[in-house]
Amino acid sequence: MAMKKVVFIVAGGEIGDAAFFREQIEEVAPAAVICADSGASHLKTAGLVPDLLVGDLDSIAGETLRHFEKAGCRIVRVPYFLGAFRVH
Repeated sequence: MAMKKVVFIVAGGEIGDAAFFREQIEEVAPAAVICADSGASHLKTAGLVPDLLVGDLDSIAGETLRHFEKAGCRIVRVPYFLGAFRVH
């Protein structure tokens, strides 16, 4: 039987309790944590660093982006016009 891997994808919007979110990540131990655009602020608030930050990065504060760059997070900028990661 193949082992299933869990990946957390964090987008913008309301996340609720940052401590609960952090506990879930610790409990589930996902294979990866990916955030899309403004989801980065949720992870920063929770004190977590994603494995990957992806998006056009238009909704991320410069300080938050620099924080994750310094933390060694892989960042993939996707032009807005591609729209593949746009959450509405």
